[in-house]
Amino acid sequence: MSENSNPKRSFGGACLLLHGIAAGPAQFDNLTAELDARGIPWRTPVLPGHGTNYKDLFGVTWRDWYDTALTCHRELEREYGTVAVAGFSIGSLLAIMLAAERPVERLVLLNTPVYSFFRFIPAGLFLRVLGMFTKEIRTFAPPDGVGRVRIYRRVPVCTLRTMAELVEAARPDIPGVTSPCLIVHSKFDLASRAKSASYLLENLGSSQKGIYWLRSRDHSILEGDDHRGVVGRVGGFIAGEHMSGLRGA
Repeated sequence: MSENSNPKRSFGGACLLLHGIAAGPAQFDNLTAELDARGIPWRTPVLPGHGTNYKDLFGVTWRDWYDTALTCHRELEREYGTVAVAGFSIGSLLAIMLAAERPVERLVLLNTPVYSFFRFIPAGLFLRVLGMFTKEIRTFAPPDGVGRVRIYRRVPVCTLRTMAELVEAARPDIPGVTSPCLIVHSKFDLASRAKSASYLLENLGSSQKGIYWLRSRDHSILEGDDHRGVVGRVGGFIAGEHMSGLRGA
């Protein structure tokens, strides 16, 4: 688990950061540098099955990831009182579920895969059939990762199945989220289609919510060409800036 406890704070609480599949806390390195500069404490737990070898994902389900996120949220709440949550990809689905269950001061959802690359066949059906032929598949991760982020080159098919289950588990929680929310999304992201962000904007129960669109295909928006704009916008939102531009503000 990575964390920082900078005593000079512009936000009277701490930020919980939830990484994406096959990655780890380093996925947030650019954002945590921004939070450090603003004096905002943060913590990035390693989700079960991550940070070691992809084979450690076998037998891990989304409930294990959520339990880790929930435990960390409770710890931060006891320590700082107020907690903001930012999630990337599957981490944003976990963040939605947290915000529906626990007090979340501000919520950031980064390339949330409400709708993924499965277009013409239900994800669960496709993955069940795929699992009959192979137990693991290659990912789209580049050989040396992206920046400082090292991403598993392979993942178990059962991990993709539990990801699909996580999408279905998180979807009913979306209307119950009332925290001010910033949605950040790549318009042409193949891993998480743009309609995901539009769906969130229309269905989140938040009275203050808005989308920061990126005109790119980059899923790894915290490390890609647009990362400076992304981390600046996210850091400012967590600190309480940019609120006037949200719907309902």
